[in-house]
Amino acid sequence: MWQPRWAASPVGLRPPCKTAHLGRATKPADDPLIFCQSLFKQTEPPLFEALNPAITLNESNNPLVQSTGNAGNPDLKAQKSESLDATFEYYFPSGYIAVAGYYRDISDRVITSGAAEVYDGETYAVSRPRNVGQATLKGIELSTQYFFDFLPGALSGLGVQGAFTLADSKVGGDDPLAGYPLQGVSKYNYTVGLLYEKSGVSARLVYTYRSKYLSLDASGQPTLRPMTEETIDALEVPALVTYARGAGRLDFNIGYDITDKIRVDVGGTNILGNNTSTYYDYPGYTNINNEMAYDETTYSVGVRVKF
Repeated sequence: MWQPRWAASPVGLRPPCKTAHLGRATKPADDPLIFCQSLFKQTEPPLFEALNPAITLNESNNPLVQSTGNAGNPDLKAQKSESLDATFEYYFPSGYIAVAGYYRDISDRVITSGAAEVYDGETYAVSRPRNVGQATLKGIELSTQYFFDFLPGALSGLGVQGAFTLADSKVGGDDPLAGYPLQGVSKYNYTVGLLYEKSGVSARLVYTYRSKYLSLDASGQPTLRPMTEETIDALEVPALVTYARGAGRLDFNIGYDITDKIRVDVGGTNILGNNTSTYYDYPGYTNINNEMAYDETTYSVGVRVKF
C-alpha cells in the first residue's frame, strides 16, 4: 500500500527511505511498497576556499598563450533552494525497483566564471566563483537491482544493477547565462553493473556515464570570438562557455572474507583509461576544442581486520 513517510530535519521535511544500495537490497519488514514525499527549504553556505580572496597567477612565457589565474570571492552569498521530491520504491525477494521525481527552485547558485584582470600591467584570465541569481532543476531517477537467486550453486550469487537520471536545468532571470544549463549538471547519467555476492566473495564491475555538461563561464575572458550570423546584430556580446564532452568510466572491486574478521579487497578505477575533453560553445561557432585532461587509472589492494 502507499505509505507517505516524513522525517523532520533542520531545513524542513525529508524522506527517510532514500538510501544507497551497496549490497543486496533487503525487503522492509513492514511493507515491500514505499512511497516518500518531501517538501523542504535548504540553505547551503559557500565553501571556505571559495570565499578566500587570495589569488594565484600563472604567467605565460608564450605571447600566443593567455596568462591565467584563480581566486576566491569573499562576496559570495549562500545558495538557497526550495525542493519537492517524490520517491516510489518496491522491494521483492531478489531486488528492488525505485522511481523518483524532483524539482528544485534555486537562488544564488555558485558557479565558476572567468574575467580579464590586470596585475602589474599584464592581463590575466582569472577564474572566480560567483552567484547565479535564479535557476531551476527538475528530473527523474530510475534504479533497479536484481540477483539471479534461481540459478544453481555458485551462479546464484550473480546480480545486475542499473540507474538512469534525467536532469533538466536552466539558468533564469537576467543573468548572462540565462537559458543555459547549470554548471556541472549533465542532462543524462546512467550506471550499469554486474554484481556477485556469494560464499564470502563480493564483486562489482560498474560502468558510469554522464553526458556533456557546462564546465566554465568564459564570457569575461579575453578570448577571441568569431563574427557569426547569429551575433552580427547583437547589441551585447553573447555568453562564451565551455562544455565537457560526454564520457564514461569503468570501475571494479573484488573482496573476499578470509575469516569473519579478515577481508581482502582489490579495486580499480577508470580501468579503460577514458579521458575528459572540453570545447568552446558560442552562438554559430561550437565544438572548438579547448583542452584534454588525461584521467588516471588507479588500482588498490587493501586488508581489513576487525578486532
